[in-house]
Amino acid sequence: SLPTLHYKNYTMSDRRYQIALFVLQKLICIPSTIGSLMIISQVCRSEFNRTKTQQRLILGISIIDFQTSIVWVFTNFFLPSSTPMGIATLGNQNSCDAQGFLVQFSTAGFLYVCALQLHYLLIIKHGWKNSRIEAIEK
Repeated sequence: SLPTLHYKNYTMSDRRYQIALFVLQKLICIPSTIGSLMIISQVCRSEFNRTKTQQRLILGISIIDFQTSIVWVFTNFFLPSSTPMGIATLGNQNSCDAQGFLVQFSTAGFLYVCALQLHYLLIIKHGWKNSRIEAIEK
């Protein structure tokens, strides 16, 4: 189980836990950021990809994921410097509120995933043609 963190008198193992969390968070988010950026560039550079509903939905998911990953990479810089046991905390309450808003915006990614699932359901199970989906999309 995880150690109980007592902010007033924390131990070295608690500090190591915070450092590990700080590093792992960055290691996980950086590949996600790069992958999302690659998808964004591939969809935007190809006129063929931009004409496909599926590709535009993937583009929306990737834009939201890119934005969310960037926020998580720099999360500690947004936290107030008075945060107990914080590592590299440079922000204030306003930057923390801005980060909270941007992280909540990530829920839009779930909506894009739902739209993509609906797209596949209509095409695969119900046999809809792309022209019919494009008519609804407009």
